[in-house]
Formats: sequence, structure tokens, C-alpha cells
Amino acid sequence: MKLKTFRAANMSEAMQIIKDEVGPDAVIMSSRQVRKKKGPLSLFSKKEYEVRVGFEEEEIPKRMQPEMVANSVPVRYPSRPAVPDHQETSSGNNEAVVRGMDEMKKMIEQLSEQVSRPEMAPQKRFPGKISALYQRMVKNGVEAGLANEICIETETIADSRNADPDEVIVNLLKDLLGNPHPIEPTKYRRKTIMLAGPTGVGKTTTLIKLAYMLVYREKLNIGIVNADSFRVAAKEHIKAYCEILKTDMITIYKPEELKDALDAFADKDMVLIDTAGKVSDDKQYLMDLAKLINIGKVDDIYITLSAATSERVLRTAIKNYSFLKNYSIIVTKTDEAPDRGVFLYLAKISGRPLSYLTTGQNVPDDIKLMDSSEIAESILEK
Repeated sequence: MKLKTFRAANMSEAMQIIKDEVGPDAVIMSSRQVRKKKGPLSLFSKKEYEVRVGFEEEEIPKRMQPEMVANSVPVRYPSRPAVPDHQETSSGNNEAVVRGMDEMKKMIEQLSEQVSRPEMAPQKRFPGKISALYQRMVKNGVEAGLANEICIETETIADSRNADPDEVIVNLLKDLLGNPHPIEPTKYRRKTIMLAGPTGVGKTTTLIKLAYMLVYREKLNIGIVNADSFRVAAKEHIKAYCEILKTDMITIYKPEELKDALDAFADKDMVLIDTAGKVSDDKQYLMDLAKLINIGKVDDIYITLSAATSERVLRTAIKNYSFLKNYSIIVTKTDEAPDRGVFLYLAKISGRPLSYLTTGQNVPDDIKLMDSSEIAESILEK
């Protein structure tokens, strides 16, 4: 298999270039965002996508010949080294060919990075109306590759069913976001809810907002288990709000203590469990979560993730929590997020429903159930 690296302004453009130059059978080995190498240390250069692909090919496609590439640098293909006739052997021939092919591959890879390609606008491949929808999504923070994927599906459905692209795309966005999974009591049986999430995402504050909602709106008798024995003043933080709510709290210091805490809350309608906010790739932390879930026979799990976090960090967190077979997502700090595209990104990479959104620090007001129609409209607004 041969490897080759491409760079482009966005993933859609990169995919088109790869398809044109390598073919549809290329396999993406890796992709990342990098900065163009311009200026000292590239501090103020624009970002672009670097995609490395693998492919099987017998010969260099004609489209990659230097005379076919605009603005290319001349390529000198390595020639076989001159060897006196009496020293030339089949073994020597093979070695020379192998060296020549290796050098050729390196030069072609360098050429692909050096060639200055004209800017391509993926949205221009769509009809006018869908092109406008593409531009709105990208402007509102939807990753270009995902926006392109959604527009392709929109075009296909609109053409085959003679449907309005605006209506089609709204429904596609709503389907991707999923239906929220609200916290609901179970009649005649206590329900146990657990919140987990990386450090610094506002998990404990979110739990307190949910507790207010359950006590004052739903009129439920709730208990709170504090399993966060790592964070300084976590116990005092929750205890202060529990006094206002007139509800009980028990702090545990290891997962095995959860059983006794739940026995003490046998008369409650619902128990909320607050876990430690730690880095999501901490193996001991993940093992402790699994113990809490098993010991507490947890009914619903909510992972809290910040909308103001980078896509790379979000993807890592989702990967680390993948051992949980069934969970919903609470998106925190949405007031700090620069755009709405993060909601689609989270729904896409997790495959899990977005259930609640927190919109500020005010307790208990700044939390609401996710509205897929509202988010879809905000992503498509002009």
C-alpha cells in the first residue's frame, strides 16, 4: 500500500482532491488540523486540514504527471544508476529499481504538498438553495465535512421526492440531534440517577439545578449522594444547597459505601449521585464509575460535557466513556460556546441523545430540556 498526504482548506475540499488524484478506493489513515507554514513559527497562519491516505496503485495516474499539474515544480524522476556491464547482475538491477521507486514515492508525496492548488468552494457543487444552506451551517459552526454530508443527503432526498430542501434539512438535523431523554420518576419505585463528566464542566452545579427542578416543579422527595471526595469544598457546596432544598445528602468515600447510602434513602422518590470530576482517561476513575453503576443499579446516566470545549477534547471524552452502554448527554456552558455547531458534532460522534442544556450559572433557572427544532433553526439561521 502506498501512502500520501494532502492538505486543503477543509475536509470537503480534501476529499474531492483525494478522489480526483488517487481515486475513490483510497483509505483515510489519519486527519488533523494544522497551520499553513507561513511566517515566523506560523503563529498567525490560517488552519487547514492534513489528510493522509493509503491506496493500492500499479502506476502513477496520468493526472499526477507534472505536466498535468498547474503551478507544479519540475520533477526529475530518478534514473537507474550507471553500472558497468561486467558488474551488472539481476540482484543489482532489483536493488536499483527498489531504490528508484522509493525515491519516486517520496518526491511525489513532496510534490503533493508543494503544489499550490486553487481554492475550491465545496458548496458550489450544490444547487443554489442547498448551497445557501451549506454556507449557513458552516457560518454557524458546523464542521465543513459534516455540513457537506448533510447537504448531499438533502439534495438526494429533495430530488428523489420532489421535496423542499429547507424542510428536508431541518428534519435531517432534528434526526441527528435525537430526542431528549428527560429525568422522569418511576411510579411506586425509587429511581437512581448518576451524573459524570470531565473536570471543570460544571457537573455539580448542573446536578443542583436538576435537584431544584425535581423538588419544586415535580414535587419529588429526593436524596443526594456526594461521591466527589476529591474536590476541595465539594461537600460544603452541595450541603449548602441541600439545606435550602430541605433535602438530605450523604457523602461516600469509596464505591462500596453506595449500597448503605441507598438503603438510607429507601423512602426517596429519586436519588441523584454526584461523581468526581476527573480527567476522563483516568483508568481508576472509570473503574470507580463502573462500580458505582453496578452497586447502585443506576437507572439513568448523564454525561456532562462543556460546549466551550475543543472538538478534540470532546472526541476524547466520548471515546473514554464508550464503556457505558446507555447514557444521555447534558451540554453545559452553552452560553460560552461561540456557535451552535457543537451540538451537531456531539450528537454525531456520540450517537447519544442530547437531553439538557445549561445556559449560565444561575441556580435553578439556567437549565432547559434540549429542543431539536430550536437548535436546527439556529444552525440554519441567516
